[in-house]
Amino acid sequence: MRRPIAHAVPLIALLSLAACGEQSQMPASQQMAPEVGVVTLKPQEAKVSTVLPGRVVAYQVSEVRPQVTGILLKRDFVEGAEVKEGDLLYEIDPVQYKAALANAEASVQRAEATVVSVKLKAARKTQLLQTNAASQQDVDDAVAAYKQGEADLKAAEANRDTAEIALDRTKVAASISGRIGKSTITPGALVTAS
Repeated sequence: MRRPIAHAVPLIALLSLAACGEQSQMPASQQMAPEVGVVTLKPQEAKVSTVLPGRVVAYQVSEVRPQVTGILLKRDFVEGAEVKEGDLLYEIDPVQYKAALANAEASVQRAEATVVSVKLKAARKTQLLQTNAASQQDVDDAVAAYKQGEADLKAAEANRDTAEIALDRTKVAASISGRIGKSTITPGALVTAS
């Protein structure tokens, strides 16, 4: 068994040498040239982009809260929509605020009428004092009543202004422009001031 293997090894070596000799004897025209790629460089603009993780936070946030108490009549926006500053968002039932304003306006008119009356009375008493037909005390009382009437008029006007402000606040408007978020109240709900 050793003999066939011993004869096979020199035979394989001889065949290997013969194969090497045949390749080197091939003419250069029959050998294939390797393919080489060519790139021509030209200057051009290249877009550079970077992806970075991050969070977006609004630079302005306004929480919308009612400043008067009442029943919410309607919501005048769609959640997630863009709104502009001054756009109407909610309407609160204005009935009681209209009544309060009418009452305050009546108080102003009553105070104006009182001022006219006490002013004329103070003027008459002052004239009567010059002819000694009235006492100094009567004149002082009439002038004091006139000043009190003027003060009452100013208080009534201030109450009227307060009632107008409350009525205006039944219409809740956007204080800034931007995208409005989710509404926590629906029409028919009772909302309270602050």
